Amino acid sequence: MTRNRRIFFFFLYLLLILAILIPLISHVLWRMEEDRPLRVLILDKTVIDPKVSEHISFNWVLEHMKFVKTLGTFYDPVNDYKGFYPLGEGRYAVRDFRGYTPEQLDSVSLAHDMAYFTDTYGIYNEEWDIVYPKEGSTQAKRITGQLSGILYGGTDQEDVDLLRRFSQQGKLVLTEFNVIATPTAEPVRRSFEELYDVDWTGWTGRFFLNLENTPVNELPTWIVDSYEEQWKRVWSFTKSGLVLVHADGRILVLEQDTHLNSSVPVIHTPEAERQRYGLPETMSYPFWFDITLHGPRNRTVASYHLDPNAAGQALLDSLRIPTIYPAVIASQPDQPPFYYFAGDFADNPIDMRVTVFKYIHVLDGLLYERSIENRGGFFWNFYRPMVMTIMDEHFPAQRTE
Repeated sequence: MTRNRRIFFFFLYLLLILAILIPLISHVLWRMEEDRPLRVLILDKTVIDPKVSEHISFNWVLEHMKFVKTLGTFYDPVNDYKGFYPLGEGRYAVRDFRGYTPEQLDSVSLAHDMAYFTDTYGIYNEEWDIVYPKEGSTQAKRITGQLSGILYGGTDQEDVDLLRRFSQQGKLVLTEFNVIATPTAEPVRRSFEELYDVDWTGWTGRFFLNLENTPVNELPTWIVDSYEEQWKRVWSFTKSGLVLVHADGRILVLEQDTHLNSSVPVIHTPEAERQRYGLPETMSYPFWFDITLHGPRNRTVASYHLDPNAAGQALLDSLRIPTIYPAVIASQPDQPPFYYFAGDFADNPIDMRVTVFKYIHVLDGLLYERSIENRGGFFWNFYRPMVMTIMDEHFPAQRTE
């Protein structure tokens, strides 16, 4: 065997050994971490299938950090939450706090250490019928959206009353879009806003990689219909862009080049918050978000920045829509611990199987597709470090001497 071949096989063997040893060591290090018992309440009213996409990111963090239930088992994303439960074959169950008495709400709040309300948007009839079609149905497989009528959803007054108890007890409360937007009733929304000193402007939005009105895109047809009716013009958008929808039905569409220099909203984080939460200076966010402001009891951790051109700025100004607004809101130090994530932050395409590897984030670039619309990068570089920091600050691991 020549010297060059010996060198080649040496490095080949070395790579094979490393490919085995590195994951093994990473898993052993994770196993060596102490379990961290924590009583967590998760509320998710928008679970349409076993993927539980609206809260899966938080379960990833819980398992990776080894937060466990009282009996020492990990939180099961499919079962360990409150809200809407699809049971298969078009059947479902609801397990929430509607109708709870004050005494029952007291009991729930005392039985948990923190709460995370990830999504209360709910399930709409047409969406449900498409995922679980009725026998003999010939319905086209395209969701037209919220105009189909709601099957279940919205934050209830009991939900807000429960959060009030958590805050009165000084317990951590995490919330995110969509908790107070449509279809939550206005009196309930106002109750939440007064409790946490936030103010939803009525606007929600989303980035679309392709605004062309075709069945292969995720563009709901009610948006197209409403836009054409309001603006008295044919929908002719073909590039990427943003769709902004107000609770009163108004719709604004901003297209790449036509209205925007860059169509993807970018989250900017100032240096002090970057240092605290381990966040990047900028992070693209290509999914649903809302425009929610706040009062002096809170601070802005990170902000969305839109990049309109002159035509886009004129449209935004005409509707009094800001180009910079909070992405992450947090309570001031003298207030009960509270966070509001102004986006669908916990809904990301992630793999629960990699939770059991310590320092797995070092390989984050290998775990998701690098594309504009893929939210894997957002999870690994923004959501994961931020939520892990929050959890560590409030529930630090026990240090052994």
